[in-house]
Amino acid sequence: MMSELIPSALERKQPCVFISGPSFAREVMEGRPTAVVAACKDHDLNRTVQELFANQTMRVNTTGDVVGVEICGEPSCPALMLAHTSHICTYIGL
Repeated sequence: MMSELIPSALERKQPCVFISGPSFAREVMEGRPTAVVAACKDHDLNRTVQELFANQTMRVNTTGDVVGVEICGEPSCPALMLAHTSHICTYIGL
């Protein structure tokens, strides 16, 4: 897990935020709706990342479940399911 590897490689505790979601760089640059999850055990750092990345077309949800996001991208997150649905609707022209 990266959440274990980074502090081990740096030989110190290092705050990290892990971002996961159904997003593709091209779609983000085109302004298509997307959502991601920012995972960090530090609530304040999570909020900072949320404020930095969120905009009219990108929703950033937060969670403290770092391992869950690293393993499966927080599939239980309703916003991610909404983003998948939005992508499907966009591609089929709805």
